[in-house]
Amino acid sequence: RRLAQQDKLLLVRPGLAWTLQKAVVRSATERESPYVGAIAAGERLLVVEVEGVRLHITEPLEGWLSSMTSQGQRIVSNAPEEAEVLIVRPGVAWTVQKAIVRQTIDKDSPFLGVLPPHEKVVILEVEGSRAHITEPLAGWL
Repeated sequence: RRLAQQDKLLLVRPGLAWTLQKAVVRSATERESPYVGAIAAGERLLVVEVEGVRLHITEPLEGWLSSMTSQGQRIVSNAPEEAEVLIVRPGVAWTVQKAIVRQTIDKDSPFLGVLPPHEKVVILEVEGSRAHITEPLAGWL
């Protein structure tokens, strides 16, 4: 069957993607293959292969997951802005949209630069909605 234009937009492509809800990772394409783990909503994935609605990922876990539930609800999207829940914690992360870097936690502190979407950052600490980063610039998002 030919996919409608709207359905084509919902397909997940290889590359970076984000979970829109909890996703179960399995060791093979079959839905009943051994359980590898689960990925929370808002997590970044690296999709390396697509077989229908099944996605082969290598980050943050190696395995296969579904891009849609059996009821047609989306589990994964290539659009980071669709991930309603983004959990930020110390460690390595990626910007999901353009991010302004300031000198201190104060949003009115001196401007240091702008990071593009999908930029790798190293988070030292998180305070509320602000993240203290050390790479690629030292400052606060």
